[in-house]
Amino acid sequence: MDYQEAINKIERFINYQDRSEFEIKQKLKCIEAPITFHQKIIDELKENGSINDERFAKNFTQGKFRFKNWGRIKIKYALRKKFVQGDIIDKSMNVISEEDYLQKIEVVYQAKRKDFGEVLSFEDKAKISRHLQSKGFEMEFIMNQLQNAR
Repeated sequence: MDYQEAINKIERFINYQDRSEFEIKQKLKCIEAPITFHQKIIDELKENGSINDERFAKNFTQGKFRFKNWGRIKIKYALRKKFVQGDIIDKSMNVISEEDYLQKIEVVYQAKRKDFGEVLSFEDKAKISRHLQSKGFEMEFIMNQLQNAR
């Protein structure tokens, strides 16, 4: 595989959706591009703006929050798995307003609440709590939601 072929494959990969630098490195290994090309390709893509971990983290955060109903904990963990730097992760959390976050917890709570009867037992509240935790919401907000439950 020559340099131009490798960069074309990576550009197609990036055009599909925003990618982190780590994902690009993984793809370069997967397509078996010569190791000598890896850093040169990454540098070129950074230079022309195709790779930007800050943009990736913000888009990732927005997408997972809006469409997958993930909380901050789960989003941060997923970004760490993609080797995004801690300061970039912290900045990306700013795209979620406190008001939107509280509304999202309410939406996820109400969706799960429908699975139970009119009166919630202790076990029902525990199930709802575990569901909200699995979605990545903080225990402080979960307990607040359960206490204010209608």
